[in-house]
Amino acid sequence: MATARTRVDAIAFTMLGCTCDVPLFRQKYLRSHRTDGTKVVRCFPHCCPNHTELSFCAASLAVAITATPPALLKHCLVFLHFEASYDPTHASGDSIDAHVVLADQRSKENPRGAWIPTQPTAAKGNAIAFEYAAPDGGAWHYGWLGGSSIHQRLSWHRLKAYLFLRRENDFVVLASVASPPFFVMSYRRSCKSCQANVATSRVMCDCVGMFRLGDNLLHDVLTNGTTQVDILHSNERRESASLIPQSNVQTNYLSEIETRFQMLHALLARTPLDVTCGNIIQASVESMTSGSKSLVGGKSTGNTQQGGGGTHIAAICVDIVWALVRYQPTVAWRDHASHLLDQKQLCVAYEDWLTRLMKVVLQVLHARGIEPDNFFRSVAALLPTAPEPTATKHQALYSPLFLFFVAQLREIYMALEYAAPAPMMPPAHPCDGHWRLHAESSHLYVFSKAPNLLTMMRSLTMGERLQIITSTKSFFVRSGIAMFPTVWTELVLDKSPRVFRVFPNGETSMSGWGNFLHGDYVAWKDNNAICIRLASWPTNDGDDETGDRHSHESQERNIFYVLNIRVEQSNDRLALVCDAAIGTPTAATMLENWTLHERNTHLENARAPVPWLQLQSIYNRVS
Repeated sequence: MATARTRVDAIAFTMLGCTCDVPLFRQKYLRSHRTDGTKVVRCFPHCCPNHTELSFCAASLAVAITATPPALLKHCLVFLHFEASYDPTHASGDSIDAHVVLADQRSKENPRGAWIPTQPTAAKGNAIAFEYAAPDGGAWHYGWLGGSSIHQRLSWHRLKAYLFLRRENDFVVLASVASPPFFVMSYRRSCKSCQANVATSRVMCDCVGMFRLGDNLLHDVLTNGTTQVDILHSNERRESASLIPQSNVQTNYLSEIETRFQMLHALLARTPLDVTCGNIIQASVESMTSGSKSLVGGKSTGNTQQGGGGTHIAAICVDIVWALVRYQPTVAWRDHASHLLDQKQLCVAYEDWLTRLMKVVLQVLHARGIEPDNFFRSVAALLPTAPEPTATKHQALYSPLFLFFVAQLREIYMALEYAAPAPMMPPAHPCDGHWRLHAESSHLYVFSKAPNLLTMMRSLTMGERLQIITSTKSFFVRSGIAMFPTVWTELVLDKSPRVFRVFPNGETSMSGWGNFLHGDYVAWKDNNAICIRLASWPTNDGDDETGDRHSHESQERNIFYVLNIRVEQSNDRLALVCDAAIGTPTAATMLENWTLHERNTHLENARAPVPWLQLQSIYNRVS
């Protein structure tokens, strides 16, 4: 294929004849849905030479490639391909089935084809420009399926150009160039200044919440992202460096790990808190305090169904979760954050993370004399259906665990330079300080269905130990058992609808946990008390993270949760009262498509939610 004298020297995007004094690509684009089913990205890559007041405002784009000798490029093809941040991508040296590309090639007959062909149009020295001329009325179609909480709130996008060399029935990637990352939102959801294409409007515009680029959680990613070039320099085709290795043995191994974690999640999400779980709750608090107490005690005889069957299995699962909570490696998370914009390294980091977590699980089981395969068979026997494994490396990139990993890593990436709020001296509010839950003085009252073990454990990681700092405008809170090195939870005390980024335990609010959209809040001061209203909305992401279509979460697609929290200091103790209620949306429209203000209006006008539970927690001051 290639010899020492045959190589690709450079590859870059360009716009032929453009003299505009603006970057080639923008950070934010609007997308219009047309009646023929196409979804047109407006003003792509930028308006050149001027903006056109039509939905197909667009310009042509070229890829300039330098090769030695130039004749090499006569045997090559260049295709453009839009890719979301979670999509599988191709590295130089990879082989792609040519039929896959050609069958989905964009053309007049197939205007929604994913692979956009180019034509060689200009040559200068060793460089040739391959151009896609945006056709009148056709423009830049991008068929990305938005609308779910994960996709809308977590993804960025790139346009990637691939230089292919045909070899038998395959296309071999000789080189590629990816644009800087950008954000895509619906034209219908954009503000009037963005729709009018005001030159300075795209960053600090009037779009709401996550759609306002200046306030967007992806702001750092979009600002720091750069063009990425990948050229095959080896004389021979190298194996793909994709994150999930190609071997069937390794792929099956990772799939098995994912499936086992989904099983643990599913069982804990299906196990309600009732009288039989009282010892588990008490031991959980002691475990959080001591950092070592087991919920099972001693070594098992190997029969994981002993001592209460499902309750015993659930107790072992809780033991495993606490071990994972205590393990979370801060340094490794921060090291992995540097790979966020490199998909190959991102997958390697994901594989490393999964492997580390499974080692912790096996250590817990071995310490109790439990054979892992027998234990997970016992877990599977308690579930109505087993989670579906990810069979291929590309499917692994869409797995719930991978999406959670990327969402969490994004928060850690954006917190690398974060400066935590400093306590004020003297404290600005009576609630300021370090606090620890006094379990014996706390009470839980359940009015309808019992919460599950998973909810209890997440609540403990968020609220067993707290540090609170109050400023004139905001309420900052951080759990003493924070699992991830992220920013603090910040709630602005202005009684306006807002979205918080992370929970007190460092868990991102953007992961779509249990197929719910989290993060909506309203907070304010009531004399010396802090009042907070939280809301979680149902999404339509398909099966929940457990992979269990019959789990509690998957049966609750048509309900939302409202939590009213009041925090105040009394007699050098902290009292936290949480009233949780369950409501039913009155609108048929999928709520995750709504803006923050639309959701808040719906909440205020909805039928009164039904009381679910009340938690009365008492905290002792630590400092």
